[in-house]
Amino acid sequence: MRIQSGNSRLPEKMAASLKSPVQLNKVVESIRSQLTGVKVYLSL
Repeated sequence: MRIQSGNSRLPEKMAASLKSPVQLNKVVESIRSQLTGVKVYLSL
């Protein structure tokens, strides 16, 4: 697949639609499904 302006545009657009900023280098403790979407809980 080729994306105009580069493949990095896909994850950038996906991240822009999230309610909270993407956090890198964190351990995921749990993921919970809710009526409005999912919540990801990270360790501190």
